Amino acid sequence: MPSFSQSFNLKDHLYLARFIAQKLGIKDLTKINDFKDIPEGYHTDGYSYMYHHLLARPGRLIRETTLREYDNNIREYLQKLNKKRITQITLKYYQYLALLFTEIYLDLYFQDPIKLLNELNNFYGKEIDQYKFYDEKNLHKIAYWMATGSGKTFILHINIWQFQKYNKGKHKIDYNNILLITANDDMTKQHLEDITQSGINAEAFDGTKLAYYFGDKDTIKVLSIHKLTEEKTGTGVTIDIASFTTKNIVLVDEGHKGKASKDSRKWTRIKNQIAKNGFTFEYSATFGQIIDNEKDPNFQEYSESIIFDYSYKYFHNDGYGKHYKILNIDLKKEFDTNYEKTLLLANAMSFYEQTTTYNQTPETREYNIKKPLWIFIGSKVSGKTTRSDIITVIDFLNYLFTTKKGTISKKIEDILNGESGIKTPQGEPLFKREHPERHFPYLRQNEAPEQIYKGIFQKIFNVDPDSTGTKLHFVDLRESDGEIGLKASSGAEFFGVINISNSLKNQVKKEIENKYPDIIIDEDRTQKSLFNIINQKTDVNILIGAKKFIEGWNSWRVSNMCLLNIGKSEGPQIIQLFGRGVRLKGKNNTLKRTNPADNPPQYLPLLETLNIYGIKANYMLTFKEIIEKEDIPTHTIELETKIIEPFPDDLLVLKISDNWDFYQETFPLEISDKIRLRLDLRPMGIEIDSQTPGLTQKETIIYDQKIKPEHIQILDWNEIYLNILQYKKLKEYYNLSINKETLIALIKNPDNYTLLCNETEVTLKEYSDIEKIKKLILLLLQKYIDLFYRRKRNAAEKENIYLVPIKQDDPNIEQKYMLQIQTHNKNVINYIEKLLETEQIYKSSKQIQLPGDLRTYIMKNPIQFRNAYYQKHLYQPLLINENKDITLIPSGLNEGEAKFVDDLVEYLNKNPINDKEIYLLRNSTKSKGIGFYAEHSFYPDFIMWIKNKDQQKILFIDPKGLTHIEFDQEKDEQKLSLHKHLKNEIQPKLNNNKVSLDAYTISVTEWKTVKDLSDLNLSIPEFAKKHHILFQYKDRIKDKRTINDDYVNTLFDIALSTI
Repeated sequence: MPSFSQSFNLKDHLYLARFIAQKLGIKDLTKINDFKDIPEGYHTDGYSYMYHHLLARPGRLIRETTLREYDNNIREYLQKLNKKRITQITLKYYQYLALLFTEIYLDLYFQDPIKLLNELNNFYGKEIDQYKFYDEKNLHKIAYWMATGSGKTFILHINIWQFQKYNKGKHKIDYNNILLITANDDMTKQHLEDITQSGINAEAFDGTKLAYYFGDKDTIKVLSIHKLTEEKTGTGVTIDIASFTTKNIVLVDEGHKGKASKDSRKWTRIKNQIAKNGFTFEYSATFGQIIDNEKDPNFQEYSESIIFDYSYKYFHNDGYGKHYKILNIDLKKEFDTNYEKTLLLANAMSFYEQTTTYNQTPETREYNIKKPLWIFIGSKVSGKTTRSDIITVIDFLNYLFTTKKGTISKKIEDILNGESGIKTPQGEPLFKREHPERHFPYLRQNEAPEQIYKGIFQKIFNVDPDSTGTKLHFVDLRESDGEIGLKASSGAEFFGVINISNSLKNQVKKEIENKYPDIIIDEDRTQKSLFNIINQKTDVNILIGAKKFIEGWNSWRVSNMCLLNIGKSEGPQIIQLFGRGVRLKGKNNTLKRTNPADNPPQYLPLLETLNIYGIKANYMLTFKEIIEKEDIPTHTIELETKIIEPFPDDLLVLKISDNWDFYQETFPLEISDKIRLRLDLRPMGIEIDSQTPGLTQKETIIYDQKIKPEHIQILDWNEIYLNILQYKKLKEYYNLSINKETLIALIKNPDNYTLLCNETEVTLKEYSDIEKIKKLILLLLQKYIDLFYRRKRNAAEKENIYLVPIKQDDPNIEQKYMLQIQTHNKNVINYIEKLLETEQIYKSSKQIQLPGDLRTYIMKNPIQFRNAYYQKHLYQPLLINENKDITLIPSGLNEGEAKFVDDLVEYLNKNPINDKEIYLLRNSTKSKGIGFYAEHSFYPDFIMWIKNKDQQKILFIDPKGLTHIEFDQEKDEQKLSLHKHLKNEIQPKLNNNKVSLDAYTISVTEWKTVKDLSDLNLSIPEFAKKHHILFQYKDRIKDKRTINDDYVNTLFDIALSTI
């Protein structure tokens, strides 16, 4: 059996996910956010930016052709997903990866499950003492550990299409039904609404239909797990699982709550039985809370089946969802009722602050911010404790209505002044003033206590506090089960709703009648459900006790959460509750909160923060402990960059004309002898290299194959032509016209292509082989069309590029960093805050001077956090991404990038170039940086300017690994020959003889490794001269690399020779 550390974390045992990840060159699952800066969507060549990034990734074990096919499939699914949607879905990087992992797995599974089984066991046999961890029954289930709000519903929909695409061949599963199992009827209703939007046929399970299972097997049957039973007894809408047989495709959404219960064990048996000879997809945000030790009966099942992990830790660290703020209260101090009322008043103030800033921030629509909602909610809404908590909320509301304005105003003033009497565990006032303000920044700046008091009544309770008849009304809504409406006078609109069970409603109502004579008890027999209109335009501002919120009710409004009845054993429910609370649509539906570097409206961060309070202080502590188990950074530091002074505003950068629209140019597909069409389908082997840790690639040598003329003649070219037209539409090549005769002519002439594959791939022995030949031809044609279209776009692009001076507000010049640090790392936080306070963060690490006690600590316990300092980088600091406890937004330099800056500084210190000025800028990705669309979205990491009076040379420098570069492939020749493209194609169009362009690749892979992998017998100087590739290291012997001290010198030797 595998060995476990005493501190168990399921994330350390995700065997299937790691197996798939290594096929893409991802060695560490915790590093998937390395992909977060890759642009979303598709490049002009029709392939995703993710595809291009993965294509160049070192250690990739999947063929380019196969990866391209997966990418095309994912785009096809996405188009189906968006076909009926008004707001189009764009896949986030993690959604793309989740789907790509699934493509790989299903492809392997349906090709040969036994081969897959052996691969899995061989992969882990070395790691876990030859323990045969997998057997066949483990293979027909995959699970997704994804945060609430991360869009796993879209993954579920696409999984259906993925399964249908791959479910073929001799291992095809002849299933009877596709079942989507939900946690309850409300979730069933929501899933039906969602799945219909995706254009998938679905129906709610109706136990009254005796012959339901004879219907269309591809119509998704959606049902609550409570409707399934192992033995049908009596009446009611339930079904005996024996009626379903065991050959079903089962999709399970959050089907494991309450894992220790008898019901949960029964549900597990039911899920396993109905998919015993089928296939299961499962989705949950809370696997980590369900499985908290290796002895858990679910451990082996999910460690073997979780194919992708994007749990809340990653979701939050990537900037998705709202910020959150939990009060840090000293529980050693005895809390009396007065303190609880003070906490609730502070909660009311924070909600009022959000409501006010919402009304005063016109950009809320642009940022997709919804009207704030204050909820009082817990993990349970039954029992004596819950009833008591709801009474506490009513008691507080009544206190506001019956206490004199002056008394409440004085309490508000005390809170604003940090004199509430409540302390932090460090003994400091809970609401003390800070810079910048963490509590009530808007109220402290703009409103007096009396204004706040009046505003709470006007904007939360929908009433003027000074008007006659202002009293708390408790209204039993007879038309709505379990609902009580709250209003501030008989004529006012409802400001709140209590949503609980009918039995609990009657208990609460009776207790209020007995204890609170000031509260008006009433009933309304016509008012429809207030809960059901909360997401519409409504005056309801407060929601109390809705368990539906945990079980799937979605709302973008929640901004303040006050906890009821939180227990330490309810981790899964709390994570669900928290995940739903931090949901955020974000600007352009990105799901992301704003980045301070984007200079959002002043008070927008208040509206993108979930404030978490508690009826009782210990609820907050319990909640905080459970959330912090997710390893979510809870301390954020904003760091403004400083622009270099004086700013060199005569530096030039490349820009494409805003007026150019390539899609206005139309052209036909033609056969060109300048396009080298090469399709490589050779199988890859894996070879362990004792000199280089990890896996390297070794290709099987197979001769060039051609498609025989007699095979070409018997194919249905009308079908091929229609397929190509669909491909053109998929890739959005709208300005390209294609005729069938060109396609036939392209394939008929064997000189037009190189096809590397096994001879069996082009052999026609039986009728079924025709499909195989057709697929080869489609792959050749698709690749040719891609190359042809890219070449046309490149030619047009270079006609529309020009030079402009860079400005201080250029998007490529970062304005701010955000540092996110886990709160337990106090010394890291203190160190960074001291660097900020003294502004030493903007200096070289060699220049930093610390006070004695902190200096002593740092000497004994070094903290990895530094600025890659070069005095002529256009801004400071240039942070390095080297500390796993610190999340940097935007991400910092990687090891190779940081080494380049360090080596550049060292070289120039030793070899000053006095007659020239040398400036540097880190080049961003996405829309902010300078990219070369000509070569599949290539964004070099740095731009360097060498100025000599009125002349300047612009260098694009890209430190990168080269273990997977294939020098005989057109794509890599282009990428590694950017210097030629700039010199021969771009520069002549600029009409400026005072500017020259150049490019260099700085290889972090050792020269000897690249030489061996590329089969190029080139020396280090020859690589520099021919390919402009410079090496940071010469060789690696075991774990030690030999440094190449000359590469920066070589760069300047070549660059300075032409300026």
